[in-house]
Amino acid sequence: MLKFLKEYFQSVIAESRKIVWPNRDVLLRDSATVVVFLVVSGLIVAAVDGFFTKLFEYALSKIS
Repeated sequence: MLKFLKEYFQSVIAESRKIVWPNRDVLLRDSATVVVFLVVSGLIVAAVDGFFTKLFEYALSKIS
């Protein structure tokens, strides 16, 4: 069991040494892309929600 844990942590350390971290420019560009995507997605969801809210309000006003 201890041999297994030792080998496991050695492989974790070996794999973590292979990680290539992004530089500052790439990190900022990718972060900005994610933020823009989230804002646009949020606006689309809000617009669809508003549309269906108005649609159901209209439909309910015609029923009652």
